[in-house]
Amino acid sequence: MENLPDDVLSDIFIRLRAKQIAQMRCISKYWNAHFSQSSFINSHLDCSIHNKDRILLVFSTADPFNLEQFTIRPYIKLPNVIKLPVDTQFRDFTGEVIGSVNGLICFKYGPTPDSETIYIWNPSLSALLTVPPYSLPHLVDKYIQFHYFRFGYDPKTDDYKVFKHTEGFKYPIREYGYGYNLRVCETFPLKNWVQFEVYSMRKGSWKVINRKIPSHLKLAYRPHHLCLDEYHPHLHWLGKNETGQVIVAFDLSTETFREIHLPVSIRHDEEILKYFGVLGGKLCVMSKVPDGECEVWVMGEYGVVESWVKRHVFRQFNYIDNLHFKSHGFTVHNEFIFQIDNRGVWLHDLIADTTKFFRFRDGWKGGVRVVEYVDSLVWVAPAK
Repeated sequence: MENLPDDVLSDIFIRLRAKQIAQMRCISKYWNAHFSQSSFINSHLDCSIHNKDRILLVFSTADPFNLEQFTIRPYIKLPNVIKLPVDTQFRDFTGEVIGSVNGLICFKYGPTPDSETIYIWNPSLSALLTVPPYSLPHLVDKYIQFHYFRFGYDPKTDDYKVFKHTEGFKYPIREYGYGYNLRVCETFPLKNWVQFEVYSMRKGSWKVINRKIPSHLKLAYRPHHLCLDEYHPHLHWLGKNETGQVIVAFDLSTETFREIHLPVSIRHDEEILKYFGVLGGKLCVMSKVPDGECEVWVMGEYGVVESWVKRHVFRQFNYIDNLHFKSHGFTVHNEFIFQIDNRGVWLHDLIADTTKFFRFRDGWKGGVRVVEYVDSLVWVAPAK
């Protein structure tokens, strides 16, 4: 087979699972070199995304070990490789899935929120990278800190990055006696500061981002206001300026911030729930309007406010209570993932206008993070 042209070899092997290809690397130096080429890894990834088994992973935010797997096509057998690669004997540890890109899953786990270790994991290859510890700014009088993370991919440098947002609050503990209460931080802030850091998997290190958010913008720092998906190579948050709500975007390539205006009809109404996602390769906003309908707005040209177009309105979900509805974005096949309650997730096909329900095996699960599993050869290690 070594006499076959490279393009023929690639066309044969990209159809195999990543674990099988990794085992075949041991056969010869030639195959190892061929299967390690970025062009082959990208072709295999593209094939996995569009043609291979489609699996949803559902992680509980209350218990990171409570992982459930659902096949979108029921006759496909689930692989056995999807299992959290951490020691589960410490049941009092906390954890959370940060995000998933190109088959890599980024999560954190540890005894306390300030001492959790961040990992980047490829379940297809059973490969795990332990991210170096991030910095903890020195606590001063009456300050407390909250750390929020996002995970994304920069195609310009072929680099996977972890974004860390630290927000510190100073509030009158003694005067009000509320202790470390989040609602007090939102209601009675005397002073606050932010710090941004980015971990580069290619470089294997963290660095502080000196370029700040423009002074007229304000981030909505609470976790359930943060975006659920990235638009390559940007991460997005819900924010505010002097005229209303906006999208705050962070460019993973230039490591700078910018603002993107929302559609006019939903920009000024803070009662509308808003979620970000990617639909057909375009940035989209899903808005849950007061009358129960869910609208999907797609930005045709990134950053151009005039290119917002309302693509879909889910009228069949009018009975959904605002308090129980949560969007988890779209699959790569443009299927809408959402929850009506906390007993399962729904998958709505926009083209066929059909809906599938995946029920949690343990019943009520609370908050979840939904990840679309992608079989991937992307290796998790800093570049040498």
